[in-house]
Amino acid sequence: MTANLLAALVFCSGLVLTAPHEAKAHGIWAHVHVTGWAIEALPEGELREFFKDEELLNAAHFGAAFTDSGYWPQGGELQKRGNAYSEHIHWEPFVEEFIHWVRANDPPPWTTQESKKRVAFLLGIASHGLQDEIFDSLFLFQVEEHDGAGQDEADPASDGALVHAGKIRFMPTQYIPFDALLEVFENTGLKVEAEDIQDCVDIMNFLYLNDGPGQEVALSMYDEYHAKLPWSFAHFFDADIPGSIESEIQPTAAYMEAVWKRLHAEFGEEDLLTHTYPREEGTVLGTNHESVDSWVTFIFGMGVNDSGPLFATLTDDDGTEIPVKTTGTRWGTDRGRLHRYMPQDDLIPGTWYNLRVPAGIELVDGTTTSEAMEVRFQAPCDPSPCPADEPTPEEEVEPAQPTVEEASGCTSRRSHGTGWVYLLIALAALRVTRQVRGSGTST
Repeated sequence: MTANLLAALVFCSGLVLTAPHEAKAHGIWAHVHVTGWAIEALPEGELREFFKDEELLNAAHFGAAFTDSGYWPQGGELQKRGNAYSEHIHWEPFVEEFIHWVRANDPPPWTTQESKKRVAFLLGIASHGLQDEIFDSLFLFQVEEHDGAGQDEADPASDGALVHAGKIRFMPTQYIPFDALLEVFENTGLKVEAEDIQDCVDIMNFLYLNDGPGQEVALSMYDEYHAKLPWSFAHFFDADIPGSIESEIQPTAAYMEAVWKRLHAEFGEEDLLTHTYPREEGTVLGTNHESVDSWVTFIFGMGVNDSGPLFATLTDDDGTEIPVKTTGTRWGTDRGRLHRYMPQDDLIPGTWYNLRVPAGIELVDGTTTSEAMEVRFQAPCDPSPCPADEPTPEEEVEPAQPTVEEASGCTSRRSHGTGWVYLLIALAALRVTRQVRGSGTST
C-alpha cells in the first residue's frame, strides 16, 4: 500500500465522523452492467465473437468502472489529480485519441491477448462516457420533474436499485493498460502518474467494487433513497423511458460497434446516427413542450461539435413547421455524443412529425457530414393508444419479452445486515461524482 493510498483511506475514514450524510455514490455497478448487457445484445458478427473471451469481457467491464475511479479520493493532491484524469476520460476527445493510438501503435488484426484486452478496456471506457451523457441529459430531467431530485440522489439510487433487484452478475477484476493509457493522457494534454491511478483504483476497489461491503453499500443506497424517489425507482429499468438504465443498453451496443469500426478505419457517415429516442416510427412520451417527454434525441457513434449554431426542422405531415431548439449533451464539453431536439410549442396528440437535421455537422475527427439525418415519430394520443395502434380481436398479441432480470434468473433481494457500517465508510468517498460536469450550466 502506497503512502498516498494509506493517507487517502485514513482521510476517508476520518470524514465519516464529520459529514457522512453529504456524500453520494457514482452508479458504477450500473455502468458495469449496462456495458455487460450491451455486449450480450450485440448482433452476430466480429465484435460479438471478440467478446466470447472471458478475459476480454472482464477488461471491458473494468474499463466501464475505471472511468470513475479518479473520483474516489477525498482529500489532498490525490483528489485533484484523480478528479482530473477521471473527468478527462469521460469524453469523446479522449476516446478519439485512444483510437488513434491503437491504430498507430497496435493496429488490427490483434494477435496477442494484451492487444485485445487493451481494445476491450477502451470499449468499456467509451461505453461509460456515453451512458453518462444519456442518463444525465435525459433521465435526470425526469427525476427532477417527477421526484424533485437530481444527480446527487439519482446516481447512488441507480446502484441501490440494481443490487436490490438482484441484478448483479458481473464482478470485474483489475486490468489497466498503463503504458498506452499514460501515453494517451500525455497526447491529450494531461500529465498523469501511474501511481496516482493505482491509488485511486485501490480505493474504489476497497470501498465499492467488490463482492462484499461494496454491494452492501449499494444496497444501503436503496434503503436511503427508494422512498424519496418513487418515480425513479419505478422506472430505472423501464426501457420505454429515454435515459433509463434499461434504455441505455441498445445505444451502448451500437456505440461499441461504431468505436469498433473507427478502430478498423471502417467508420462512415452512414454509421454516425446510431440510435434515436424515440425510434423511427415511434412515439414520444408526451405533448407538453415544457416537458422532457416531448424531446427527440439523436445518439451518435462519434463526438459532434456543439460549439457552433445547431439547426433542425420539425414539421408535421401537412408541412406545418414547429419551432424546435437544439442542444447538445448536458455537461462540460462541445464534443458530445448526443443532440436533443426540444419542440417550442405543444405537439398535437396523434399527429405524425418529421425531424430533419441538415448536413454540416462537424465531427470530433475534423470531418463534416454531407447528408441530412431524419426521424419520423408520433405524438401520443389522448387517451392512449391511438386508434390505429389498438389491436383488433383477430390480431395475435405477442407475449411480453423477458426483462434483463427475468432472463438472468436474478430476482432475489440481497440481505444487507451490516451494510450501514460500510455505508458510513463509503459515503465519505462518494461526494464528487462527475463534480466538474455537474457544476456547469445545464439545459
